[in-house]
Amino acid sequence: MSGKELSCRQVTLVLTGQGGTTNLIPASVLALKKIEQCTNAILSTDAKVYTATPNYAGTAILLVDLTQATDASRIPADVTGTIRLVVKGYL
Repeated sequence: MSGKELSCRQVTLVLTGQGGTTNLIPASVLALKKIEQCTNAILSTDAKVYTATPNYAGTAILLVDLTQATDASRIPADVTGTIRLVVKGYL
């Protein structure tokens, strides 16, 4: 995105069932227009690490719980709890 300022920041999000493909974590809650990258997300209790990635359009963060039982169920899933991750995107 030419002419836009790139921002990289560590964020803490308190989620109440967001992160899947229906209940999105939109870029706008981070004051971003487009998300380019994000790191894995860690739960505040250190009990879980979630794989995090921007959706294809870069408008939201998707979370995947790799502790799901089978490969078929390892799809973007809603998360409840406080997570921390680093997000890079355009303001």
